[in-house]
This record gives sequence, C-alpha cells and structure tokens, in this order.
Amino acid sequence: MEVLMGYSDRRYGLPLHLNHSMFVAPWFTAHMQRKDRSFKAARRKKRVAGDARITKYLTKFGSKWGAEIDTLYAPMIWEGMYWVGLRISLSQWNILVLDPNPQLKTMEKVEELVEPVASILSYIAKKMYIKTQNNTRPVYIVRVQERTQTGVIAWCTCLHYV
Repeated sequence: MEVLMGYSDRRYGLPLHLNHSMFVAPWFTAHMQRKDRSFKAARRKKRVAGDARITKYLTKFGSKWGAEIDTLYAPMIWEGMYWVGLRISLSQWNILVLDPNPQLKTMEKVEELVEPVASILSYIAKKMYIKTQNNTRPVYIVRVQERTQTGVIAWCTCLHYV
C-alpha cells in the first residue's frame, strides 16, 4: 500500500493540490484506529497522545487544512484483512467509503469501523477552527458499493473520484 500511495502521490499530487485535496499515508487512519479507545475515555481530549502528530501531518506542507486542503484521500485497513479507500470531505462533512467487497460488512459494521476516524477528525477540525456550516453535526458516512476484487482496486477506484 505504501508503494501505491507513493506512486499515486507522484502521479496525481499536483492535480490534487490544485483541487484542494491531498493523499494521506496508511499510518494516518491506523493511528486513529489505535487511539480510539483512549480518545473516547479521555475527559480532556488534548491529552490523547497522537493529536499533535495528526495535526502536524495535516499541515506539514504549509497548507491550511480546511482552507487550502478540503478533501483527504486515505487508505484504511479493516480488521487487518483488506483495504478500503476513504474520501474525507470537509466542505460536505462526510466520509465516502470505497469498499471493494461490500457483501462482507453491513452498513452498521462499516459505520463502526470508520467511526474512530470520524470522531477524531471532527475533534481536530473543531480544534483547528475550521469553519463549515456542517461541523456542528456528526460526520456523515457514505458507502460506495462498487464490486471489485481487491483493496488495491478500491484505491484505484478512489483515484477515479479525484
């Protein structure tokens, strides 16, 4: 997945930047999945380790997240079994899930798997003072049910939406 991400960034990086979008590395969603339990349990969310790492990563190229960067394209591994693609939109306040094998998971299970990303990104967006008309409500999760065979094809499908 790292090789595919590097290739995608080299090939589509400039057009993505011009469309106010960016690719994020696979560790990005994995990090949020690992921090979900401590994030939910914390009274003071600032103390959850990793918040600064995510914020620093989102602004590493000097772009202002929410103004210059509106859409994130991220790979996500589910239960260590297969990859899906995520398109996270700040302006629409939703996460589009590109699932290569939709019959394996119900929509309830998909929402449960994507919820760590949705909750932590909501917190970070509010913390970074990203003003959108939608960020007072929860992030909406949408699932594209295109039937493909592998997670790599799901990522290529994600590139199709660029």
